[in-house]
Parts: sequence; structure tokens; C-alpha cells
Amino acid sequence: MLPSRKKWLWLCCCLLFAVVVIVVVVPSVVVTRNNRNSAQQQESSTGGSNNGGENGGQGGENSGQGGENGGQGSGNGPTTDNTPTEPPPSYAKAVSSYANYTRVQTYHDLANKDRIFIIGDVHGCAGELKELVQKINYNKDRDQIILAGDLVYRGPDNVGVIRYAKEINALCVRGNHDDIVIRFKTYELQHGLDAMQDEKETMPEGDVEDPLKFGDDHMGIVKNMTQEDYDYLVSCPLVLELPSLNNSRVVHGGLDPQIKNPVNNDPYWVVNMRNIDDGVPERTHSDGKHWTKYWSEAQHKNFTAPINVYYGHDAGRGLDLETETFGTDSACVYGHQLTALEMKTHQVTQVDCQDYDSMDL
Repeated sequence: MLPSRKKWLWLCCCLLFAVVVIVVVVPSVVVTRNNRNSAQQQESSTGGSNNGGENGGQGGENSGQGGENGGQGSGNGPTTDNTPTEPPPSYAKAVSSYANYTRVQTYHDLANKDRIFIIGDVHGCAGELKELVQKINYNKDRDQIILAGDLVYRGPDNVGVIRYAKEINALCVRGNHDDIVIRFKTYELQHGLDAMQDEKETMPEGDVEDPLKFGDDHMGIVKNMTQEDYDYLVSCPLVLELPSLNNSRVVHGGLDPQIKNPVNNDPYWVVNMRNIDDGVPERTHSDGKHWTKYWSEAQHKNFTAPINVYYGHDAGRGLDLETETFGTDSACVYGHQLTALEMKTHQVTQVDCQDYDSMDL
């Protein structure tokens, strides 16, 4: 009996031990493991949250950089000025209600370009323009072309010039023939071509110096222009101000040397001036002296850095490079040359042109 009793006692102890293990130890291990997993998950969650915060912080920095770039874009991009600060000069002409112009556009960052070319009056000579652009090995990302007005009229492919200029990211100023085309196109966009059918009728645009009839030969260009062509031509201001490029300005015709702020120049004369006679601008060479002579005299009287002016319009005088003024109209449309003048070096590059207009210069 005794061995049997010991056996049962031993079995009871084993059973009791098993119960203790099951009831006490196993739950403790489970709880500990759960706590450990929970802690790991919390740590992982905290770490992920911290990383997310760091990433979010980096995102914030990127956003800040984006904002900074945006600020640079607005700071370095062009600014426009259409508000004169003085009464108009006594010789000022009435402005067409369809002119849709910008007086002055200022670029502060063009000096960062490798090369900046001023190209004289193209007058619809698209083939010659493309040849010249190829000849100077132009790179539209590193270089800049500025067209000195009169992109259109007389040549064989006027709309082609506008579209190619836009394609190569060329800047431009408004010429007198561009101005006529813009006025016609503005009227057409507002009133339709049907309102322009009577070729003898004068376009109603106020008491302008040069009233236009609907039978004018600029109308052929107008009818071929799209809204995009018009938008590009309208984007050409009267004056391009380039303070970072040796204190320079680009216009089509000329500037009055007695007017300090370019925004106060009379729009009509900025695109039409050739001479000045007794303080009054002239369209022809017959009266007075070349406006550039007066401009240079005024610059030499100043004690500040001279303002250099690049211009077109004056095919009769041809390429005319002086100390402070640089004429770039080399009469391409009349069978002479199309000129590109690099602003930093003043290196001249030219291509020969066909004679599309036998009119005397």
C-alpha cells in the first residue's frame, strides 16, 4: 500500500505543478510578450511618426524653396509700367483706342544669359531670320534674341516671322508696322471681319495721326493671324528696359532725350521717330538732326552712367553703331542684310537678303 500511496502523492504533486504552470506562468509569459510587442509597436509608431515629421519638415523646406523660387520668379521676371508720371509732351499724338500697348517692360535678369542679340527689322523675311539664327548658333535656353520691332510688313512670310519668333522665345519691341497690324486685329477681334468689308471706310479710332482705311495693305497680314499670333505681337512693349545690361533700352524708333522716365515718352513717336527738329520729333530725315545726336549730347551732360539705346526703324541710315546708340535696321527687306548685334561684345553677324521691296530708301 505504501508504494502505491507514494505514487499517488507524486502524481498529485506533478498535477499541482502543472496547474500552477498553466494558471500562473503561461499567462505571465503571454502578458510579458504582449507588453513587449505593444512596446515595440509603440516605438515603431513613434519612430514612424518622428520620421514622418522629419519628412514633413523636409517637405516644408521644399515648399519653402518652392516659395523662394516663386519669389525669385516674380522678382526676376519682367515688370511692366503703363502709368506716366508726367503730363504728355506738347507734341504728343492721340492714341488709338485699339492700340493695346504696354509702355515699358523691364527685365532684371537677362545679364545671366550667355549672349543677347538685338536683331533689326525683319519685315516678314522669315527665311533670312531663320538663316541668321542658325548662323549665330543660337541656343534659346542659354541665349536671348530681342527683335527691334517691325517683325511684319513688306516681306513674304509675315505670320511666319511671328510664329518663329515665339518658337525661339524671342523678346521684341513694337514697331510702327506692328502697331498698325495690332490696331486692325484688335478691331477685328472686337467687331468681326464683317465690320471691315468697306475698303474705303476709315477705322473709327479717334483723332489719330495716321488714320487707317480697311483697304490698307496691312489687312492681308491681319486676316492670316491667329489669336496666338496677335497675343505674341501685343506682348512686344514700346520700350524694353534692361538695367543689368550696361543700363540699356531697346526701342523701335527713338526716345526723347529730354524725358528721363521712359514711361513718359509719347507712344506714337517711340515707334515713328527718326529725327528731332527744335525739340519736336520727326518721321523723316528732312528736318532736324538724327535723334541719336541729341541723345548722346544729353548723356554726356549727365554725371551718371549713360543710358544706351538699341533701335531699328531707320533703314535709310543702315547699321549705325555709335557710343550710346546702336541702330540695327540694315534694310533686309530692300535686298541688303539682316543684322544681329550681340550686346555684350557688340559683335555683328549678318546674312544677305532678297529684295522684296524696291522702294527707295
